[in-house]
Amino acid sequence: MVVVHFDTIHTRAHMIDPITVRDIVNDYADIVREAKDLHEWGRMRLAKMLEQQTGRPCTSAVMGSALPLLGYGKRRKLPEITEADPPREDPLDIDALIESRVRSFKRKAVKNDIHRRTLTLPAEPLGIMLYGDPHLDNRGTNWPLLIEHVKLVQDTPGVMAACVGDLTDNWVGRLQRLYSETDCLTTDAWKLSRWFLECQPFLCIVGGNHDAWAHSSGVDPLGWISKDADVYAYAADELYITLNWRDRDDLEPVRWVLRHDFKGRSIYHPTHGPNRAAMIQYPLANLLTAGHIHTWGELNCEQANGRVCKSIRVGSYKTIDSYAREKQFTANVYGSGVFICIDPHSTGPDRITIHWDPAKGCQYLTWLRSIER
Repeated sequence: MVVVHFDTIHTRAHMIDPITVRDIVNDYADIVREAKDLHEWGRMRLAKMLEQQTGRPCTSAVMGSALPLLGYGKRRKLPEITEADPPREDPLDIDALIESRVRSFKRKAVKNDIHRRTLTLPAEPLGIMLYGDPHLDNRGTNWPLLIEHVKLVQDTPGVMAACVGDLTDNWVGRLQRLYSETDCLTTDAWKLSRWFLECQPFLCIVGGNHDAWAHSSGVDPLGWISKDADVYAYAADELYITLNWRDRDDLEPVRWVLRHDFKGRSIYHPTHGPNRAAMIQYPLANLLTAGHIHTWGELNCEQANGRVCKSIRVGSYKTIDSYAREKQFTANVYGSGVFICIDPHSTGPDRITIHWDPAKGCQYLTWLRSIER
């Protein structure tokens, strides 16, 4: 005699799909009707019979629910229920719903337009003072140097300002402990940011990671300040600006990608990220600029498609940095800001020239603008 333990039976039963009401109605209706008509069995006997014939477990409750569907007995009648204000149906049918999604996409596309800008300027040499991460409220920020560069922009014709972001520290989370090292209120930091953007002609700015830490749902403080300060182009992450020259279709445009950072790092050169993007992601760009890591560098390259491309990583005005010392990062003396001169009448490598001494860059621009074309 074979002895089968209860645990074994229990395990095997759970390995087989139990019979459902739908199974009885669709697959076993004839078997149940024949047994019911012949023997007049109740739900328990019928469930056991069906289990023996099919080898699948069947409960009396399932059989009891299936019998009314097979014409035996009546289903339990629900009490009559009335409701004065039943829930209304969604007024949008599928066509209206699709139309609403199309409108939503179009609205999103309009908001996305800020990232791609085409600007037309006079066909004359242009200077761009590109500021590295300012961190205006940090005690280690070299304000004398910053003011010197601001005055160059204010006093030199043909110069506009741009910035790679991180206007303030804006410490959040565990970094809030660093507020113990500052003597500048958060409200003062926003006042300094407004002054910085309003005191000079600002062409464009992108937000950095420190600026993003100030965001909340639907709120971008730097975006608001930039708009009030008449900054011509702002985006929280990336700007792709095409510079065209008024009434001169024969002059090639300058395509400029401005970001706080480009992905990709290399121990061999700080501009690896921008140069990598120039090779792979932006095949038409002539100038790619970034900041973020508080170090600087420049890489000039003639790409495979023949365009001459300048990749720049600008440093920071925060030149005294306890974090950099703690992590053994390189302390840079130069490169806080860079002066970029664009001569639309030139071609080749000299169409865009990079000057790490902004004062000399302004002198070069002034001379360039004095030449008769």
